[in-house]
Amino acid sequence: MLEAPSSRNGHTAIWTGSEMIIWGGKNALFFLNTGARYNPVTDTWQAINPGAPINGRGFHTTVWTGTEMIIWGGLSENFSQGQFKLNSGLKFNLANDTWEDISTADAPSRRYQHTAVWTGLEMIVWGGENHYEDFFNTGGRFNPITNSWKLVSTQNAPSARSSHTAIWTGSKMIIWGGDTKFSTLPYREIFLYSHTGGIFNAFNNTWQPTSITNSPVRKSSHTAIWTGSEMIVWKGRGGKYSPF
Repeated sequence: MLEAPSSRNGHTAIWTGSEMIIWGGKNALFFLNTGARYNPVTDTWQAINPGAPINGRGFHTTVWTGTEMIIWGGLSENFSQGQFKLNSGLKFNLANDTWEDISTADAPSRRYQHTAVWTGLEMIVWGGENHYEDFFNTGGRFNPITNSWKLVSTQNAPSARSSHTAIWTGSKMIIWGGDTKFSTLPYREIFLYSHTGGIFNAFNNTWQPTSITNSPVRKSSHTAIWTGSEMIVWKGRGGKYSPF
């Protein structure tokens, strides 16, 4: 029986309907381009093709389309550049164990600590930060059928942030919390956790704010799930949010 993948952090995990696929991340020294499939019924692991041309990366995002895993963004490194951010992505076809680059034309700018959701038709990536610790309130929508990107509106979008959470309700994306930045004095930056969020309607490319009434305390690097009727966030203490 294949052993579990090597120790790492900053990796991703998705559920295919029958298996968990983990990929990427970083060990004590390097970003990794390895991953594996875990079958909970047989309690076994199976390695996936690392893809020789693929740079290792971590702190990226991953979505499952129903047939493919799409990874995007994150951190990587090499000897000439050191550590750098990415605005590239790849598709992994589970059936034939192969990788394929996705388009970078009109893709969002380089970033990590962003979020990604799958709508059933598109991957939506949003937020995150770049090399200079500048936060984004921008994003993009990737269609794997047409291999093309289009922008997410910034009108009425939540404030720029990273390390937030995002869920898909079946019709809308809700983002909440995360790290934000503002300055109260010249040349001095102050970082805060957020207790605000936004609801993105993918049909008409519009935003509306989430309520802050009875919201949980400000959080970053928390978790969030969608129950079918509510978003539940948790880190130490949490809260339930109904957008309807």
